Parts: sequence; C-alpha cells; structure tokens
Amino acid sequence: KRDEALITTGTITQSSYNTYTFPLIYNNTLYGVIEIGSFEPFEGKVLEFLNSIDKTICISLATTIQNTKVQELLETTKKANEELDEYKRELESKVKTKTYEITQLLSSFEKNVIASKTDKNGVITYASEAYCTISGYTEDQLLGQNHNIVRHPDMKKSTFKDLWNTIQSGKQWQG
Repeated sequence: KRDEALITTGTITQSSYNTYTFPLIYNNTLYGVIEIGSFEPFEGKVLEFLNSIDKTICISLATTIQNTKVQELLETTKKANEELDEYKRELESKVKTKTYEITQLLSSFEKNVIASKTDKNGVITYASEAYCTISGYTEDQLLGQNHNIVRHPDMKKSTFKDLWNTIQSGKQWQG
C-alpha cells in the first residue's frame, strides 16, 4: 500500500491498483500530464479509450488556451482603444483651445500690426486692417495695386528701388 497513490472517493480511501499516466503534447508543446488511477486493471476497450483520448484532450486544451489568449488580447486592445479615444479627446480639446488662441492673436495682429504682402512684382496681395487704416485706403482699394500706391510723395523713388533690390536678393531691408 502506497500513500502517494491513494484514491479518495465519497465513501472510501484506497490505493489504486493501476495507474495510467500520459503527457498532453500538441504541436510539440507539452501542456501537462494526466494521471488516472483505478481499482481495476486497464484492459481492452478501456485501454484503447485511454490511448485515444490524449490527442482530443490536447486539442481541447490547446484551443482553450488559444481562446483565452485571444480574449486577453481583445481585452488589451479594447483598453488600448479606450485610452487612445481619451487621448484623442484631450488632443482635440487642446487643438480647439490653441485654435482659439491663435485666432485671437491673428485678430490682434490684423488690428494692430501694420503689415502688407506683395508678389515679386510689388503688387499688393494682403493688407492688414491696421495697414489699411494708416494708409487711408480700404483693403479692396489696395489689393491688386502696386505697392508704391502708398509711397509718400516726399519719399525718393531710389529708396523704394533699394528696398526692392534688397528684398529680391533675399536680404532684409531697413529704412
């Protein structure tokens, strides 16, 4: 009588007469070992059955393990998507705030900074509100006109020529 091979049922505790042990291997992966004890010898159909069930158990076990892994991946993906959605909402909120701030800055620029833009031929393509106010022209009156429309009569033509030559050479002009 060996204590390590005792079988306990609802009514008795007794040593097994026979023990059948087989590994659970599927796709070259060992999933475990099953040990079956019996009060009777394993013979005939019982032995055939025991010899045939290991692959079925392995496939079921491997499928269950794979399904568990897939479920874990799905849960991880769901959590990651939720975190991404939250991050997206935060970014959208920041973009909205920054867009408002930039709009306010542009509005302030438009009203307070004397600025104009011309093409390379000196034709005005943009004039800020402040530029229009200081020049005495409306935006519609300025756009499409040559920049010298705003030249003060006392300013020498050579100054404007110097300005355009400097700018067209890629340098900054001061005057």
